[in-house]
Amino acid sequence: MLKSVYVLLAVMTLLTKTVARRTNSDVKLISAKPTEQVRFDCRKRSEDEVLLWRIITKTGSKVERKKCADAGEDPIDVRKKCVDERYGYDLIITRINDDDEGIYECTAAIQKEVLEVYDLRIEREAFIPETAYSKDVTIREGGTAKLWCNASGYPVPNIKWQIVELDSNGRESVQDIGIQGKLLNIQNVSRHCDNWYRCVASNELSRNEASQNIRIRVNFGAMADFDVYSDDRDDQCGDTVDDLGEKLGVNTSRSYYIEKKQGVRLSLVCSGSGSPNATIEWFRYQGGNRIKISTLGLGNQIVDTKQIGSFVSAICPSLFQDERRFKISFVVLDDKFTKYVCRASNEYGVDEMTITIKKRP
Repeated sequence: MLKSVYVLLAVMTLLTKTVARRTNSDVKLISAKPTEQVRFDCRKRSEDEVLLWRIITKTGSKVERKKCADAGEDPIDVRKKCVDERYGYDLIITRINDDDEGIYECTAAIQKEVLEVYDLRIEREAFIPETAYSKDVTIREGGTAKLWCNASGYPVPNIKWQIVELDSNGRESVQDIGIQGKLLNIQNVSRHCDNWYRCVASNELSRNEASQNIRIRVNFGAMADFDVYSDDRDDQCGDTVDDLGEKLGVNTSRSYYIEKKQGVRLSLVCSGSGSPNATIEWFRYQGGNRIKISTLGLGNQIVDTKQIGSFVSAICPSLFQDERRFKISFVVLDDKFTKYVCRASNEYGVDEMTITIKKRP
């Protein structure tokens, strides 16, 4: 009597999961932990019916037809064996592994009729494969950012999203944002969305949550601002804001201006925020003409003009992310009582602010 089998001789283990025998082709879900033993039942409808097993896994599709008595001659995975009885044609896998996950079909070879279908899932803690999540995203302000994260494992993992903020010492502050699922969709992105986002996955087997950080980088147009300091110490910025000297109040009633006596030393600090980093320029008006004093370019390159003979420039520490600060300092003599322009620019925008140094009566 002709008999068929998927594959061959194996050593039985004590751990066995058996699926209830059915006579229809509905898919039956079965799960097991790695190294356990699984048994797939398939019942013949007559003693001489010829059956075969077809297996579809991530490693490919395979059909084997073998007599049980000849099984040892075939170099098939020895973890698999047939149980070929008068009305039974069952498949047993000992010590299952990840490669066994897939669809198992028991088919009547002659009639080409599927009798049993099993979906085998390997039980594992949730994990996030290296290729299963978005890489860092750069997007222009106002656009839509889409982050995705596919977790593996069984039972099917739950996924949630968090924002991860880092303080100046590199310490994390984590906050759930109330979004669950594989996709995080942020519309009308603002510069405040520029941050690290964390995909967190877990299931019933997870002893520790699996996580992956994804960065959203938001590009936005440059913005300019300035501060004025009384500078009686040196021409450098120092390491902190306090090193710049005394910050002076600026009159903003109609236009920005400050009144100082002749002979005092001042520092004007231009703050240029933007992503990509802003180029910062200082100008002044002389004889009705706008003249460039100095430029802070990319790579912290300072380009001074012939005006620099009476001005000293320096790069100051940034106060926050995506900001650069550029200082000019000078002694206020007669020709220095004029308008000064702080200009910040990048590929997405240009912004300027003007302050007037007035002579105090």
